[in-house]
Amino acid sequence: MEGKRVSRLVYRNVAAAYGRKTILHDINCAFPPGKVTVIIGPNGCGKTTLLRCALGAYGSTVKRTAGEITLNNQPLHTLSTRRRASVVTYIPQRPLVAAPFTVRAVVEMGRFALNRDDSAVEYALRKVGLTDLADIPFGELSVGQQQRVTLARSLAQVAGKESEAVFLADEPTSAMDVYHEISALNLFRDMAARGAAVVVVMHDLVRASRWADRAVILQQGRLFRDGDAPDIFDPTILGEVFGVSYPTGNFAEPTISG
Repeated sequence: MEGKRVSRLVYRNVAAAYGRKTILHDINCAFPPGKVTVIIGPNGCGKTTLLRCALGAYGSTVKRTAGEITLNNQPLHTLSTRRRASVVTYIPQRPLVAAPFTVRAVVEMGRFALNRDDSAVEYALRKVGLTDLADIPFGELSVGQQQRVTLARSLAQVAGKESEAVFLADEPTSAMDVYHEISALNLFRDMAARGAAVVVVMHDLVRASRWADRAVILQQGRLFRDGDAPDIFDPTILGEVFGVSYPTGNFAEPTISG
């Protein structure tokens, strides 16, 4: 136990559904500050839904049907939109922006529910290496560049409050080249070093095993494992979850039967 640093975002007996289809069942897990936690599991196991539950982003199709989520021991649903936006930030799987906004305008959206802060926006653009493209329309960028913009938007959103923040990221580097992927992952580590709770959905088990402090495995909407990364990234455990084997013990060399 680390006193005040025990847990920032906590799920207690959480269930969630799309319409009549339950996606998450009785989820109990916690995401501590100062740590990078990866969420892994097969396609469709509920990883994205787990993140979205922490946003209150249920809309008309996704509902938390049971349980409670707390942020710093406060029930999430009792927090104002402004308070939540000041510390909880989300990087979606697909960086969609419908209108022809510039890169800078998209990053400025991170401050929408907060006070305008031009220095935070410029800082975020600089951290992801997009200052020179700030006035380019977002839609003209490659998907990898767009992912960097959405990362910058999150950095701007919680600028100055990193020690209180929760970063939720859904495959945030999936379209990036290797240089920018490593740069982005280093940024997440930096945010954790400043006290943020960082939660990232990843499919690259090699990268995740070397980069994360903790790991959560979901399987068919249920919590399968939760713990320190060295304990979770075990060939036997991952083989059972993903239906593959690791004869060499190397996560880069899985095999399948048949």
